[in-house]
Amino acid sequence: MKKWMWMLCILSIGCSLASGKPAVKKGASVKQPSKPILRFLAPGVGAAIPPREKLPDFGSAPMPPGILPGVLPAVPAGVNTIIPQPGAFDNTNTATPVVGAVSPMLRLEPMRVDLLRRGDNARFTAVVQNPTSSVMHVGLVGGRTSEAMIIPAGQTVRLPISAPAPSTTPGNFDLPVKALVGDKVIARVVAVIGVPENCKYAVRTIRINGDLGEWGDAVSLALSPAGEARISARVMIAWDEDRFYIAISEKDEGFSAEFLPEEMLRGDNVQIAFDTARGSKNFVPIVLGIARGRIHGICYRFSGGNGPGTVDAARVSVRRDGNRTIYEASIPWSEIGGFRARADGLLGFAMRINDPDGHPTGALAWADGITPTPNPNSFYPLRLIK
Repeated sequence: MKKWMWMLCILSIGCSLASGKPAVKKGASVKQPSKPILRFLAPGVGAAIPPREKLPDFGSAPMPPGILPGVLPAVPAGVNTIIPQPGAFDNTNTATPVVGAVSPMLRLEPMRVDLLRRGDNARFTAVVQNPTSSVMHVGLVGGRTSEAMIIPAGQTVRLPISAPAPSTTPGNFDLPVKALVGDKVIARVVAVIGVPENCKYAVRTIRINGDLGEWGDAVSLALSPAGEARISARVMIAWDEDRFYIAISEKDEGFSAEFLPEEMLRGDNVQIAFDTARGSKNFVPIVLGIARGRIHGICYRFSGGNGPGTVDAARVSVRRDGNRTIYEASIPWSEIGGFRARADGLLGFAMRINDPDGHPTGALAWADGITPTPNPNSFYPLRLIK
């Protein structure tokens, strides 16, 4: 070997020893020291949510240290907070949050959206807070939104969320929204999407006389059994600027009535409930009862409005026709929270046909929330159309 080649070889070995690293042959791989890695979602509102909540791996970034705060800031009154999941944080310096701990990391505004039309999208705003002293890389998944965010220490990010109508069937449907670090859920909150039923305009004033011939094209509500009721019924609804109308044809072998107004729930009766201030925390839902009294049909207010009492302005007819009971009523909007009835108006509605003397007793219902305590969050949205 020539002298200059020997000198080059000795120089290479010397450099390797000086650096403390072994010489590596060209093309050989070097194993790098492992670092904590945070996997996150690809940016882009409108990305489809992967099935089975498997998040796509679109990139990585170093895991910021100390993502779990030692002390969380106070939660403002009225803020919808979330419950962190056990094991949500992987941090050996701080204890893992326990179920029941409160974190202000994620909330939705509003917590409920009632759609105007069944094919509409529900739109929320996710408010994501980083209460730590370090930058956080957070993935947010909900509805049609799959988004990656970098949130500076102590800062809050607002992100629009769009969700399609979950069904064409009227009702209330949950929308879970999750915040993730890597593949771990660190926060979860559930909003509600209300899909409306339509209530048609009464072109002509409906006469309350127990004859349902004027109800031809009115919307019929699809009822669900509540208990083991052995009854069946058809329910129709309508509206105009002055009144709300309802008619029920119920098939029931037995019938009991003629109680005092405030005691009508002891016999066969119909309950209807309204929420005319959707989203208001202080609104008392209006719950009315319809039954046959000792002389004629009666309407009684159990809650809301001016408090318990007979609704004298209501027009009510209740009669028996063979094995059927025909209920028909019209109620002024002034007795329904003063709601301003108009096309595309939205309100919460629930109704229940009670059969307390049946064997077994039971009921048919449209939406929950009337018993045992009125809960307007369970009422379904009703859209007034012309």
